[in-house]
Amino acid sequence: MKVVLDSSCIIILSQIEKMDILEMLFSEIFVPEAVFKEFMVKASGTEDERKFREIIKIAKVKDFLAVMTLQTDLGKGESECIVLAKEINADFIVLDDKDARKIAEFLGLNVIGTLGILVMAHKKGVIQNVKSVIDRMREENFWMDNKVYERVFKEIK
Repeated sequence: MKVVLDSSCIIILSQIEKMDILEMLFSEIFVPEAVFKEFMVKASGTEDERKFREIIKIAKVKDFLAVMTLQTDLGKGESECIVLAKEINADFIVLDDKDARKIAEFLGLNVIGTLGILVMAHKKGVIQNVKSVIDRMREENFWMDNKVYERVFKEIK
């Protein structure tokens, strides 16, 4: 399965040392150049950078006009993610931003968020205790609505 990731997912999984979940779920993991640059601001020269380069492919987006069009409403990273996911026919795109998710869904992409990755990982037996992982994310200031938090646990039961 091919997936395109936005920076929020990579950054939080890196902070809680759970990037290995990605390689256990997906056969091909892509980020556009803008997301790589966002991640490197946080991880340059760290073990996270090494792990990132081992498991994630950095891809150059071809349709710059589409990126520029999306940037009227979204950030550069999110815009490049959406265009890249369309260009490589990704199975999933991981976006946590509400506006980016709406646009990606409108364009026919299969959208999940970071929490969706955790639910998928739990269902596939990759992680057992989702609550501890999510609580750790919240400790690292990963914001989520309490209703979303509760919905995750309903979905994994």
